[in-house]
Amino acid sequence: MNAILRVWDRAAPEQITEGRAWYAKAYVIADHVAEIADISLDRAACVIAALSPRTKWERNVDAAFAIARGEPVSGTLPMNIERAHKVMAAEDPWSVFTATSPKIRSFAKNITGDTYEVTVDMWAALIANVTDTELARVGVYEAVAEAYRRAAAARRVAAPTMQAGTWVAIRPVPKVRVKTVLHQEYWESIHV
Repeated sequence: MNAILRVWDRAAPEQITEGRAWYAKAYVIADHVAEIADISLDRAACVIAALSPRTKWERNVDAAFAIARGEPVSGTLPMNIERAHKVMAAEDPWSVFTATSPKIRSFAKNITGDTYEVTVDMWAALIANVTDTELARVGVYEAVAEAYRRAAAARRVAAPTMQAGTWVAIRPVPKVRVKTVLHQEYWESIHV
């Protein structure tokens, strides 16, 4: 929790503002996808989330709109596209997400406005000083999500806001730098 709070507390005000608005903007995008494809908001959020692993947000959105329009999809991994098509075809879009895909499910939940779930992607894990390898271990994803919930409670914000705010704050940092320096040393070096 302390590593998360260090990033939050040292983020620029505009980064916090962007983080506060991030999921609301994603909700609007999901609503447009739902309208274009004539599907529920939940299904649209699940499509967006299904396309998200290892995909830049702009490409993710473009791919979701392509799925909604029935157009060919590019810019994301083939397994993501396959998963998005399964979401579109499933009776229950949530059924596509298995126990091995908590990030994708949490991301879809956050897009729909759920304020309990926390999207723990590789960036959120790195902020919490957890590696991808550690995140894959049983119970670690939920432990990191709970650390975000506690950090959010300490700053009186919703857990997804804490995750998005820290994500916005850390994203300009090259990933290799995030992995190799302590967060405190990094933030002290750029926020003199």
